[in-house]
Amino acid sequence: MRLSAEKILILLVFAVAPLTNVKIAEAEPINFLSVPIVLFALAIDQHRKIGLLMPRPLARLAREWVLFVLSATIITLWLDWRLTFYLPPGISLVRHPPILTLTRTAKLLIDVVAMFVLSSLLAQKPKLVRFAARAYVAVGLVNAIYALVSCLLCFVGIVHGDYESIWGAYTIQQWWWESVRARGFFSEGGPFGLYMVTVLIVLLFERYVLRDLPRSIFIACAAVLVSALLASRSKAAACSIVVLMMWAAFRASKFRQVGLAVFVVLLLAVWAIVAGFGEDFSDYWTDYELAPELMSLAPQNASLVAGRVAAAYVVPNMIADRPILGIGFGNYPVERNNPVYSWPLPPSPVWDAGGLGLFDSVAELGVPLFLCLVALVWKPVRMARRQFSPEIVVTLASCQFWVLVFGASITFLYPYLTTALALGYLNGLREPTWDRTGAANSG
Repeated sequence: MRLSAEKILILLVFAVAPLTNVKIAEAEPINFLSVPIVLFALAIDQHRKIGLLMPRPLARLAREWVLFVLSATIITLWLDWRLTFYLPPGISLVRHPPILTLTRTAKLLIDVVAMFVLSSLLAQKPKLVRFAARAYVAVGLVNAIYALVSCLLCFVGIVHGDYESIWGAYTIQQWWWESVRARGFFSEGGPFGLYMVTVLIVLLFERYVLRDLPRSIFIACAAVLVSALLASRSKAAACSIVVLMMWAAFRASKFRQVGLAVFVVLLLAVWAIVAGFGEDFSDYWTDYELAPELMSLAPQNASLVAGRVAAAYVVPNMIADRPILGIGFGNYPVERNNPVYSWPLPPSPVWDAGGLGLFDSVAELGVPLFLCLVALVWKPVRMARRQFSPEIVVTLASCQFWVLVFGASITFLYPYLTTALALGYLNGLREPTWDRTGAANSG
């Protein structure tokens, strides 16, 4: 199969998206995707001599995203000169404001550019939607197999899979024994599990909407992906599946879909019991209640002092103090140790990213911009429903919203790619009217 420039771009973006734990000079590789994306867009521009074409609904949504990113950047840069920051010791210069602001907003802008370049490309060439879906699933399968092989090697003791290792799995203490948790190329099992959920949804999209996958291959792929999902022991992934299935069942009118949703929820309940999720959630609540006492006893224990439990104390204080403008996009780690927000917790000795997903964004962006973000992320779902799309397409369009709700970072690239798939499919269905800016030009 000959790979065109478009297919190479799709493969490049999809392959790099899950590499969030592979860093170059303290920056994820997605920071370097701006070069091929911009070059590719310019190549299209020069080839067609009429500009990078975009369907009118995408052009309108793109303008809204650019306005959002620009607003977040300007407000954050202004706050960088007014706020006092409390950085942990030993932090490099690139993580100091305003450099931190520029790098974070650049990452977000790259995600948005990738989403609209790909969705426009898929809308213009609907046949590429099949290739893109295959590519996304193929990359997900590679990540799943790597995680499962790493789990096996850790389990038999061939490699030492601690949290700081380079392997796609690590050991955790579970009740009275040690168990292995898959993470692929992510930092831990939670984000990896959420990524596996999106791959499964794209697999369902490829099988039942594009009808591009034989049943035997579909079952084999699903078995690998579900195995990796289970091995991730991701509570966020389990919760997201429950919500997605129940949401789909609520919208569906067919009894079979409702029955399937109930079955999946019951299966996940069994998985939760076996995996010890009940104890994990209980530990979270206990840690939250006793956080000030526990953290004061071990203030240098990063696994205790940093993370979601601390964020559950700090983020509400940030929102209460600065509800309109927030503390600035990406500034949670440099404001985490502010005694106004962190009291009665001790300061974090390491870089602490929070990990509460959209809830973090309320503190960083402020309520008005946060509501704009939610509206932007949910707009593809509204577009899919207005076109009376199949439930799987609506679910695919909602992936970005739900993975953000359950803890994925707003700058992770892969949620934007699932949205690009949905937007490309939706806008490629009808005879498009193309223009450069979304103005009323007819093509």
